[in-house]
Amino acid sequence: MTFVSRTVNGLLLSMVTAVTAMAGASFSTVAEAADATLIGSADGASFTVGGTPYQVVTRARAERGSADPAARAAGSAAGTAGAVTVGTIGDYTITLPATGSTAAASGAVAPQSAPSSSPTSDYLVAVNRRTGSPVLVSNHLKLFGVSTAQAASVASSTGGAVDSLIAAASMAMLVYPSPAAALAAKTAIESQQGSGQGGGQAAIRVEPEVIQAFKTPR
Repeated sequence: MTFVSRTVNGLLLSMVTAVTAMAGASFSTVAEAADATLIGSADGASFTVGGTPYQVVTRARAERGSADPAARAAGSAAGTAGAVTVGTIGDYTITLPATGSTAAASGAVAPQSAPSSSPTSDYLVAVNRRTGSPVLVSNHLKLFGVSTAQAASVASSTGGAVDSLIAAASMAMLVYPSPAAALAAKTAIESQQGSGQGGGQAAIRVEPEVIQAFKTPR
């Protein structure tokens, strides 16, 4: 290889490296901006899962889209009318009303903390208060330190049903009509225990089910 060839190749490599670095920096900046937007928009119920604090973003929407990654990426880049895409989880695109949009200014978008029959209400959207990353909140509650009888009693008294049970680990998963109903049940369970209605038994730990990624397509 001649000196000229080595020089040209070196210049090309430098250019590719610089462009890659710029693209990475740009992506990082966009991600950080989206994270900051979510944290700043968090205004709903707060809870912890495994010691990590989360808060519901009532104006955010989890809209199910195409399972095709390319199509989903195109949708994320374009966004929807009057909305800004702030993240994706599986085939769900997470959006917020755009600043200055009619929905954002007038409050026309109904908070997701209220139950809805809308196809976009499969999940509530919450934000990790430490990282700014979005998560989906399902209609399930995890109970820890609970017996089979306790799980059935708690489910019955809070409008849910026992979805699964691991008796050996004293764990249960309850299911509710909606994510909002699950969060309301969590508050009710903790309130009952806090008011001395636990019957002298050890307190049951309650956690909403949060989804950061799907193991299989939804």
